[in-house]
Amino acid sequence: RMGDVDSSILILEEFENSLNHDEHLNPNLAGMLGASLLLKTSKGENDESYLRALQMLQCASDSSVSPIYTWMHHLITKQTDFKPFDSFPTIYAAFAEANNSPFDDPDLINLDDKVRLHSIIHEYEAFCPLGYLLPLERDTMARVWANTVDSDELAWMLKDRAGYGSHGNIVATTTEVLSMYDSRRNTNVHEESKLCQRIVHPPMLLNGRKFSLRVYVVYFPEGDALTSKGKQTQSAEVYVSTEGLVKFASELYSDKASNDIDSQYMTNSGRGDGRSSKQEDFHYLKNQFEASNKDYEELWRKIRTSIELVMNRYILKQHFVVEKIRASPNVSYLGIPKILGFDFMLDDKTNPWLLEVNRFPGLDPRTASDSRVKQSVQFDAWIAATERIGFSAEHMKKFRPLDYEGFSLEKL
Repeated sequence: RMGDVDSSILILEEFENSLNHDEHLNPNLAGMLGASLLLKTSKGENDESYLRALQMLQCASDSSVSPIYTWMHHLITKQTDFKPFDSFPTIYAAFAEANNSPFDDPDLINLDDKVRLHSIIHEYEAFCPLGYLLPLERDTMARVWANTVDSDELAWMLKDRAGYGSHGNIVATTTEVLSMYDSRRNTNVHEESKLCQRIVHPPMLLNGRKFSLRVYVVYFPEGDALTSKGKQTQSAEVYVSTEGLVKFASELYSDKASNDIDSQYMTNSGRGDGRSSKQEDFHYLKNQFEASNKDYEELWRKIRTSIELVMNRYILKQHFVVEKIRASPNVSYLGIPKILGFDFMLDDKTNPWLLEVNRFPGLDPRTASDSRVKQSVQFDAWIAATERIGFSAEHMKKFRPLDYEGFSLEKL
């Protein structure tokens, strides 16, 4: 995931060499080693590492452990009958797992990490909530907010930089936040940074509940890619899916003090605390907008624009991070689609505010209500991937989800 392919190969080869002569390398590990070798070298079929990559990927492909490895094996063997997924009985579970593989763009940590994402997009005031990086910007926050009239109202969401599913999030007042990070204390220089993000207020409510929008984005990095016509240089491509989810808080919303604040403010369906969170699709949202004479197309235009700005900034590397990431120059070579989850919340004027970006959005259906959406997004992503490298996607028809409503990806 960090882009350090050399170290990955070293570790996997050491493990391989530790096996007894009568033991076989696990097909998953064989696929990982083969993919790593393929990223390391793509010089040609006479190259020893390339031939070894082919051998490892064939082992993984024959065992059908991941669609990524069968995809790679079909690519490098130049099979004219390009049907890499025919051996998978449950393809959508395999697709969901494939999106979590380490063979994506290592720099995506700059979107997934909430602190780094804030550093990239904080100046986009039209769709990015005000935020402070704590403890570094504690005094700046105090100067602006300590004496405001709403200092004891719930106004902030404290977020761990790598938290998922609302885990680690804390709803707090200005007074509570500043007390947590009292500048008179001896600040621990190794303390993990948190994002203190202004809560979208007043929020748009549906049936008395707060909700967030999960918008799915499909990303292909720029660079050399192996296609039906050989290796070609391709530009980055970003698609946004018109299929998405409306995620509701489990309790009715109130901006007053409550013993169950989390259930009123948190909208993620994967919190894992046993409380159910209702989900609907974007058809439901559009119907709600039309019923209240709100402009859904204008909302969608704003969402598209904000995603385009974020991804352009990311692709052009116009961001400011301390750490250097050793990205593989061949990450585009595999041609694998990456599905990202952009989370938005709407204010009472229906303006969308980007809360965070998920590098590994949950794609396994949690309920029947989100199964159609998630399978449609995955199906469309792999259709786009297949056509991007010059193969026909006709064979994909057999995997078309139930209740599929047509190709949902809009190119940005």
